[in-house]
Amino acid sequence: GKFLMVGDGQNKKSMAYVGNVVAFIKNRLEKQEPGYHVFNYADKPDYNINELSHFKPYLDYIIVKSINESFELNSGFDYSVNFNIKRLEYINDLITNDVIKNKLLRFIAYEYLLEEKLLINIDTFINFFEKISTNLNTNIEINELYDNLAALQIGKLIPDLELMERNGSVKRIRNINNSKNVYLFWSYDQNAHQVNLFKKVNSLSIKHLDFNFYLININDDYNKWIFNLINQFPQQNVKNFKSVDFENMSKKMVLNNLNKVITTNMGVISNVLSITELEEFLETN
Repeated sequence: GKFLMVGDGQNKKSMAYVGNVVAFIKNRLEKQEPGYHVFNYADKPDYNINELSHFKPYLDYIIVKSINESFELNSGFDYSVNFNIKRLEYINDLITNDVIKNKLLRFIAYEYLLEEKLLINIDTFINFFEKISTNLNTNIEINELYDNLAALQIGKLIPDLELMERNGSVKRIRNINNSKNVYLFWSYDQNAHQVNLFKKVNSLSIKHLDFNFYLININDDYNKWIFNLINQFPQQNVKNFKSVDFENMSKKMVLNNLNKVITTNMGVISNVLSITELEEFLETN
């Protein structure tokens, strides 16, 4: 789904799982020699406890540990390829449990790939990742992400996706051949983001009449989408679309958040940036 909504049933299952984990840890600690307590355990934690392989706080702790152990003061803290390769190495050396290792390697790969913009760095990272990752499904998933990132580089044609117009007709995005296009994304489930985005686009579209702004809604419900557009955007250079196949679009556009902006010129990608960077881009292009 687009956004995970945890229902009562899921909450009960989650609470039951947490309860089982707490009982497991308590039992493990009680079996230690007299005087042993949680502070001793924290000095030499076990990173390969299979029973905790799905326990998020446990995995989060190891992820943070990988950052601390891979960080070098003189190289700076960023998402550089060398820093993240060190994190992969650390996890590979530390973890012997295959389930835990593959979860953590996958997490680091996504965290890095969704931030890195240089394809040459991504190539280097992927090559190393494939040498140590033993999960075939994860490797296929990461390579698909790589292909989609490569297809979103400046100078490439925008992915050929189907979009629904307000009258219900379907239009292919590559048939939008105007110059200076801006594609933005929103959901009526994210009210604060929607309000801020609509306000910003309204202002920018009036100020930059040479650009065409395309707002793409990611939800399924056609009527709710139309309702949220009432009395919005009378400007000629603002067009509204809805995704036809969100899952496919989210992969092809690497849509990991709704602040992503893609700009094109005659169907060719001219930039991939965030909403906070958009105004400066419009001013200089």
